[in-house]
Amino acid sequence: MNAGQLNRAAQLLGNDCGELESLLRKVMKHNNSLGRLLQNAVWEEDMVKEELIVLTMPTATFLEWLGPLLESRDWTVNGRHEIRPFLRAFLSVFRLRTAPDKDCLTMGTIENLVLDYLYVRRKTQ
Repeated sequence: MNAGQLNRAAQLLGNDCGELESLLRKVMKHNNSLGRLLQNAVWEEDMVKEELIVLTMPTATFLEWLGPLLESRDWTVNGRHEIRPFLRAFLSVFRLRTAPDKDCLTMGTIENLVLDYLYVRRKTQ
């Protein structure tokens, strides 16, 4: 390589570095702007306070109350009429406990209660 080629390569490299520095300044400017926006941002989780409704009743009363709705075809979850997604959606708002001093029942327990209830209802009809 001769001196002219080296000078040309160095000049091209210098030009590329200048362009990269300009781009880096733009990126840093956008980063700073975004940082200022995020400092004052209100995240959706902060905007929506999760409210839970706790039902305190015997499981038989709960099933008498919920059973007719479950047996009807008047509901869907994401376009489907399936018990598990219904219960997941239901339990995102409601909790069930059998007494004020008891823990809330789990999804699995409620699912078993509901499936047993529906099985017995279908068998007796």
